[in-house]
Amino acid sequence: MARTAITAGRGQQALTALGALVLVAVIAALPILLLWAAGNPLAELGGWFATLTDDPGAATSQAWQALSTRDDGDLFLWALSLVAWVAAALAAWTWVTFLVAVVAEAAAQVQGRRKGRIPRRIAQVPGMRLQQRAAAALVAAILGGLAAPALASAAAPAAAVQPMTVGPTTAAEATEQPSPAPTHAATAENHLEHTVERGESLLAIAERYNVSWQRLAEANHGLPQPDGRSLQPGNTRVYAGWTLRIPLATAPTATITSTQASPAAATARISYLVARGDWLSGVAQRFLGDADRYVEIADLNPQLKRRDARFPDHIEPGWRILLPEEARDRGPVERAQGLVVNGDRARPSPPASEADSASADPRPGAAADSPADASGSRQGDASSSPAVAPTSPPTATATPSASASSPADERTATARPTDEAEQGRTQPVQDGEVNEGILLGSLAGAGLLSALLLAAVVRRRTRQRQHRRSGRRLPHPRSGATERALRVAEQPADVDRLDLALRSLAAALAEREQPLPDIAAAWIVDQSVTVVLTTPGAQPPAPWIDDRGHWTLPGDVTVPAVTEQLAPLPALVAVGSQPGRHLLLDLERLGSLAIAGDSERTLALLRYIACELACNAWSDDVEIIVTGFPAYEAELLVALNPDRVRAASSVSEAVTRLRRRAAAVAAALSASGAADALAGRISDNGEAWAPQVLLVADPDADDLDLLDEFGKELREAGRCAVAVASTARVHAATGPNTAIIDEDGTLHLALPYFLVDGAAAGLPVRELEPLVEIMAQARSATDESVPPAAEPEDWAEGTDAAGSVLELLTAAAVAEPAISQAPENDESNLSDASAPPDPIVAVPRIDSGHAGYAGPRREVNAAIRQRRRQSDPELDSDLRAWREQDNARPRISVLGPVDVDAPGPAPAQRRRFHAELIVYLAQRGARGASAEQLTDALWPEQQVKDASRRVAITRARRWLGERQDGRAWLPEMGSDRLYRLEPGYLLDWHLFRRLRSRGQSRGPAGVKDLRAALELVRGAPLDGADRAYAVGARNPFTWLPESDIYPGHITSAIVDTAHDLAELYLEAGDPAGARWAVQQAWLADPDRADDGPWRDIMRAAHAEGHAAELRNLLGELMRVREAEVPEDLTPTTYALLRELLPDLLAATG
Repeated sequence: MARTAITAGRGQQALTALGALVLVAVIAALPILLLWAAGNPLAELGGWFATLTDDPGAATSQAWQALSTRDDGDLFLWALSLVAWVAAALAAWTWVTFLVAVVAEAAAQVQGRRKGRIPRRIAQVPGMRLQQRAAAALVAAILGGLAAPALASAAAPAAAVQPMTVGPTTAAEATEQPSPAPTHAATAENHLEHTVERGESLLAIAERYNVSWQRLAEANHGLPQPDGRSLQPGNTRVYAGWTLRIPLATAPTATITSTQASPAAATARISYLVARGDWLSGVAQRFLGDADRYVEIADLNPQLKRRDARFPDHIEPGWRILLPEEARDRGPVERAQGLVVNGDRARPSPPASEADSASADPRPGAAADSPADASGSRQGDASSSPAVAPTSPPTATATPSASASSPADERTATARPTDEAEQGRTQPVQDGEVNEGILLGSLAGAGLLSALLLAAVVRRRTRQRQHRRSGRRLPHPRSGATERALRVAEQPADVDRLDLALRSLAAALAEREQPLPDIAAAWIVDQSVTVVLTTPGAQPPAPWIDDRGHWTLPGDVTVPAVTEQLAPLPALVAVGSQPGRHLLLDLERLGSLAIAGDSERTLALLRYIACELACNAWSDDVEIIVTGFPAYEAELLVALNPDRVRAASSVSEAVTRLRRRAAAVAAALSASGAADALAGRISDNGEAWAPQVLLVADPDADDLDLLDEFGKELREAGRCAVAVASTARVHAATGPNTAIIDEDGTLHLALPYFLVDGAAAGLPVRELEPLVEIMAQARSATDESVPPAAEPEDWAEGTDAAGSVLELLTAAAVAEPAISQAPENDESNLSDASAPPDPIVAVPRIDSGHAGYAGPRREVNAAIRQRRRQSDPELDSDLRAWREQDNARPRISVLGPVDVDAPGPAPAQRRRFHAELIVYLAQRGARGASAEQLTDALWPEQQVKDASRRVAITRARRWLGERQDGRAWLPEMGSDRLYRLEPGYLLDWHLFRRLRSRGQSRGPAGVKDLRAALELVRGAPLDGADRAYAVGARNPFTWLPESDIYPGHITSAIVDTAHDLAELYLEAGDPAGARWAVQQAWLADPDRADDGPWRDIMRAAHAEGHAAELRNLLGELMRVREAEVPEDLTPTTYALLRELLPDLLAATG
């Protein structure tokens, strides 16, 4: 609603009169009322005191007689009068102090208003707090009423104020810029003055007056202060007694501005229509991914400056708010449920829980109107009604008989990507140049693939950890930069849930006698999974539900567990993706898919399909054949997963092979009686159902004719475990299964049963090399030495990053020649000399002994023990403070779920985020972090203003509290421009390493320290820390792969420490202690991926003479490692088994 100037109405006049009446009554009437009501008891009391002086006995008898005899009423009246006068004395004191307070407050407020600033509060006098507060309120009411007419006459007309309304104002109008030469110049910026009081900070003052930190600091840079100092650029500290200028918004004046906005300006920003219950921080969370960035939205909207400064988060329904250029709708959140306004249209955003899409076409992408449309809409705004225009209908529709819609609500229409998204694309770089910046930028369009790659990396690293040697760790490609980029781009799509959902659906369908549904595609919407049917079928099996002819598994439903069930749709692959919503097509059901349009983007989509099929968990035994790609690119695709990807030398040879495969599947279908390959997988009848997918890049004219003919054959055959996808020229893409990609990345997918417009998935070629590297290293059985500790603290000197003492590490063993193992080729016609060779991965021979650490049994000389003791003299006191939960020191836990226990009050909102900030600074230690490092870690690939970062720092500082000497645990930036925690905080990972190094330096006497280190373990390191906040929000803890607290490295250190302790216990004849050490190792490693704890518990069982337990442990280990015979286990484990119980292998063989 429009805000008008303040005027002195009847309400204000009544308030003024009431305040004056109360003031006169309290000051003048109170003494008269007391005299009238209580009388004067002092005369009788004075006479009794005179008698008491002359004759104490008589006075006492008189008092006793008065109290013990029947009262005729005189004593009661006298006592009542006395009590009244005692109260009168107190009232008199109150009256006098109130009178003094009135005079003081009146003088202060008159002087302050005369100078045009908010008056400083007068000093509080003990015993006069209530009087001062009441006097301040009454004086302010009177002076405010007297000053209102002057304010009204000085204010600008209400028509000059820009209102926040829902009228015909459009997003384009909100971004219009005034012309360089307005007719009337704006007045100079006004300001108030504020005197800093003790304990106030620049942030608190900025929040009080609802101005940004930067603006407040810039307004006071160089301003001389009473103590001779001044605020300098780069410093934010203010001192008591300083007078700060509080900048206000420019006074509203009648100006003439240009109303002609450029088309680019019309689409540069979007506007938001506030709904009931919205908060400004909620809007910031929804569109900027960070609630603390609400100050940036407030800076863009001068109208918000006129809100009550005490409630900077308050907004009212119907207000239209302009959003920053980088704003992106992530779906409604709890305190932001309003509409996104583009031009003359207000469209509801997809609900976060449902991710609404168009009513008749499932579109993965969404965007704004084109500039032309925006311009045209402005011309009709003058005649439009004040109401918000209704949502426009979708631009693409499906046939009524078989429409495929998104499983979400059907209200939202989608359009083209915005110019903002176009500007965010990564620019081309030199050939061969691959860096983290490229990965962070270009992987943003491959969120689902990033999640799949991370899941595959985790699975393979878990399998390879059984080969890790004690004292070493698994390698980290590019120092973790690749994994960090994947975590930044990863979208919260539960790919494991999709895999389990499809397998459970297949298991349920196998028990039914009805015809199988014809599944053509699938949607992932948050945690919900929907399979798209070409024709409506029977009711789905529980817990699936019917959703407008399709089957949906709701996100809040637990998926039934299944075992040994083939994946029903192994050729399912994503072609369109946006945060929280992914569209996957079953290439086998299509038979053939032609991808036409922009050449670079068509190849990117084909490359994406190859990578996803090579990495996902539901493509059981799929074989991907690639041809037409450049030799180096084809080599990388093969190296991504040699078990699935093959390279063919020509299209004709590949098609010939696939025709043979289709004929074999047709024969198997005829023999088994299955309707198609899907029915064969569901019934698990036969072994000919593993699909082969041919991906052809840049086919020539002859190849296009061959592919067109082959596509017709596949479509006629139905599901036959064969599919082909290829790029094509636009004029050649006339088949029934065609996808066209525009230059802006918009995907137009034309299928016989539905049409789709949206954002195409894609993977640029420059991303392949780092992705292949991380996948190859996850497959290899190599490990690497642990680097020295990076911390500059004294306790870290002479240790490695895992806490081992460097002096106790033996000299590096001479590396043995690598054993090259070339993958076998399934078909000779695919290994032509012209095709790129399969990459050969060198797998070093794993030694059966320890890698470098000689073990705890080695005697340690006195010099090493002395150096360790001198380098960490405070270890015992710090450990005692941790165990006793010292409330005066922050205690930060990462050896389990992240937890922060600090002296200050925990934040009421966004506790996980502020805990992440504290953990980041804690693991940095004395090295600290610059503002740039902190921003890059917590807000990767986001443009975050300094004000937002400072707000987060301030709230973390408040949570951490203060030291006993009054200094904050998180002080402000020092001269080196770094944020760092004050020494004395406790991080359990640091304590673990300190205890481990001291325990190692003590040799066999270090049992106590090693056990104390393992007692700090509460679970898997940083368990659940990287769980996504919400769809479209920033992913937390993406910086872990490049940090000193990477969970995989911490787990290795815990397992090795447990092994050292178990050896000491076994040597001392304490198998129970060894078992405890193993349980602590498995607490940190719930997957039990390392073989070391298995060997230790087997040795403990052998020491106790439990042969039956040894057999059970061997059987469980073989099941976990998926080993068919004991010889399939690692050489070290197999050798130990032969040593512990020679007849055990014969008994289990």
